[in-house]
Amino acid sequence: MISKTSKKLEKLLIVAIFCLLLPDTIFTQTQEWTLYSKVEHISSFCEYQNCFWVGTDVGLVKYDETLNNIEYYNKLNSGLPANAVSSLETDGNYLWIATSRGLVRYDGDNWIVRDKTNSSLPYDRITSLTIDKSGYLWIGGQNFLIKCDSTWIVYTPDNSNLPYSTIHFIQSDTKERIWASASGKGLIKVDKDSIFLFNKSNTPTSLDYISSFKIDKTDTLWLGTFSDLIKFDGDSTWKIYGSADIEALDYDIRALSIDNNNKIWIGSNHRLINFDRNKTWNIYDSNDSGGLLTTANSLFIDNYNRLWIGQWLGPLIGFNGSEWYEYGPVSNSGLPRNSIKSIAFDQSGNVWFGTYTGLGKYDFQNWEVFNASNSEIADQQIKTVHIDDNNNVWVGTAYTGLVKYDGVNWTNYNSSNSGIPSYSVRALNHDKNNNLFVGTENGLVMFDGINWKTLNIDSLPGFGNYVYAIAVDTNDVIWFGLSGGLVKYEDNVLTEYTRYNSGIPGPAYALSIDKNNNIWIASSKNLTKYDRSDWYVYELMGQNQNWEINTLIVDLEINVWIGTVNQGIIIFNNDETWSNMTPDNSYLPNSDVLSIAIDKKGNKWIGTDDGLAIYNQGGIVKVEEFEGLKSNFADDFTLFQNYPNPFRKSTMIKYFLNEPNSVNIKIYDIRGREIRSYFKGFQTTGGYIFNLKLHNQPSGIYFLRYQVGEYLKTQKLILQR
Repeated sequence: MISKTSKKLEKLLIVAIFCLLLPDTIFTQTQEWTLYSKVEHISSFCEYQNCFWVGTDVGLVKYDETLNNIEYYNKLNSGLPANAVSSLETDGNYLWIATSRGLVRYDGDNWIVRDKTNSSLPYDRITSLTIDKSGYLWIGGQNFLIKCDSTWIVYTPDNSNLPYSTIHFIQSDTKERIWASASGKGLIKVDKDSIFLFNKSNTPTSLDYISSFKIDKTDTLWLGTFSDLIKFDGDSTWKIYGSADIEALDYDIRALSIDNNNKIWIGSNHRLINFDRNKTWNIYDSNDSGGLLTTANSLFIDNYNRLWIGQWLGPLIGFNGSEWYEYGPVSNSGLPRNSIKSIAFDQSGNVWFGTYTGLGKYDFQNWEVFNASNSEIADQQIKTVHIDDNNNVWVGTAYTGLVKYDGVNWTNYNSSNSGIPSYSVRALNHDKNNNLFVGTENGLVMFDGINWKTLNIDSLPGFGNYVYAIAVDTNDVIWFGLSGGLVKYEDNVLTEYTRYNSGIPGPAYALSIDKNNNIWIASSKNLTKYDRSDWYVYELMGQNQNWEINTLIVDLEINVWIGTVNQGIIIFNNDETWSNMTPDNSYLPNSDVLSIAIDKKGNKWIGTDDGLAIYNQGGIVKVEEFEGLKSNFADDFTLFQNYPNPFRKSTMIKYFLNEPNSVNIKIYDIRGREIRSYFKGFQTTGGYIFNLKLHNQPSGIYFLRYQVGEYLKTQKLILQR
């Protein structure tokens, strides 16, 4: 094996625009929302306007090496219709962005979206883009390939020889031919509007799965499959390089790129391979890169002939032939993973996250991750996280039982050293005596710190042993949600509530206690409230259909928030109306909502399958810089100077409420005409920050008028386009 000696690596230090270390930028992306995510997959790269752009599964990242800056774009702070970016291209004038919800054209200032409602796109989801040698844009998706000329030419299986398949990796050669991979079907050639398909029936190799391909300067196609590198002259000659040529090709090929010297770069699992066409293969692995190289999932050669390497869950790295670099941070958070199964707040104000790859902690300045490499959590798949009255962090795992962390020491509990009946812990809670209740997939126990007590729910007919949820009411009564219904634990007695002896209509998949001590129970069809005397049953969304329920919580206004599988959040409002929050009508990053927690200021922390969202309809409350300032204010309301002013795109608005109050914020132009009502509602004590953008308004002077209770203040804004 040929290896490269690499010196000790120095990271390229880049200051993030949305820097997570600055206290006045914690909650500033919009008034009501902020999004945090971890880049798990890098799909594409592009150079545009002297910057380097990276397409990821959670948005766009812009690297400006001249200014030493990083900017993060998602649908919250840009014109992107969705966070996931599958492909990037540029024609020099525009950056073209393929997303799951349409095509985006970006000119450095404006975002223009094309989808099936305003273009010839048959579907919104776009998987690939390229610019051909004549400057035309080609778009690929499921069962369609489009050429964007003065008109759109749409190829589908119904009007051409295009196979029923998703189109990936579109490329063009110097002969004006278009090449693309059709997932599971083979290689497509478009030549003068004729479409031809190469597959295992007419070639000497199987082309059903093409993981990547590139076209070199001689119009030769290089295709990567599970284990082979295939060379094709575009006409009839094929050559296959496999493990007989180089052992490293036993690993599946994930990405290809061709550098300015016409050398082939091959990305695979744990390795990077360079082929110089003279049968010389250079192999690089983690040891050669100083531990940076993990999985080379995507590759790109920039104008300086540097290789950029996107990795699965790993850092974005670069290689110039002799030195390795880490570019970053590519994510706007330090989350362990985007799938956030559980959220909890400790007594110090830290936020804890249970994910599928470890435990995360956020103190509003720094992120910390605990997993098998730096803690005694043996199983990184976290099902639930809970904080007790002594500020201990309890972690329920999927396969290794229960873990306790007291800030210094880790303690593992499982069926071999405790009374836990199962290694899979589903639910945790504690009572006023700090007794911990542990619900598993095979039973329920109570732990007082020394002794374990089994609660024999299996003695209750029809309930089973799978504990879905645990809630504790203000009277210190413990409630358990099971497939057979609801169980109460009071004075060491278990009492069951089923559809046969109570008003509960079915299973209790999620539980919550409201401020009036009512119990709310979610099943697959119904939401039920129990006030200790009567049962109130509501069909979810007023519809007789099944919903998969992940979580339930009730806010201080007695609005019930229900996280579902692939249906977003169902909200049962306190006026007994229903609403449904989804990625289509909000900034929710994903429709699979795994967890919801509400902090002391009413902010909803929402864990999804695509990262974390923080939401508050009245504005996300209390940036840390306001902590302790309340006593310094004589008035009930303090307004800070907006910045910048004048402004071109947006300006930062900051104010502080010394007491809870009604707030009404409106925007007026120089003639006193109301432009829009920005916010109207009730807000609690604390500091508020939001980014104000005056879309579609001309340059000029505007006024922001605040009415807080009896107080009225006006702020002058200067917009300069």
